[in-house]
Amino acid sequence: FQTSAGMFEYVKSLLPTFYTQSPTWDMSSEALNAYANLMVAQAQECIFLKAERDGMKSSIVAKLANQACALYNEALTSASLPSLKPYLPREWPSYISNKAAMMEVYAEFHGA
Repeated sequence: FQTSAGMFEYVKSLLPTFYTQSPTWDMSSEALNAYANLMVAQAQECIFLKAERDGMKSSIVAKLANQACALYNEALTSASLPSLKPYLPREWPSYISNKAAMMEVYAEFHGA
């Protein structure tokens, strides 16, 4: 997921050199940013899951879950832009919102 996020950022930075006209919606800066944010959030969730599975201290696991929650909220903001709404699957905002809420619950559970 981290590599994917990096590639989206890389494409976003090089995009202006490849297009003399505006790119398609999926190659727009907003879409690439939304994809990258979602990939980073998913990578953080994987790190959280590994830490939880490996039995790390609850305080560390709670911080990892809290960071995943924040990253999912950032991804939600990116994916909810009016310019992307007509193109992205309509389930994405609720899916991302549920993932953020789930990570928040995990953070509270491990922080207690």
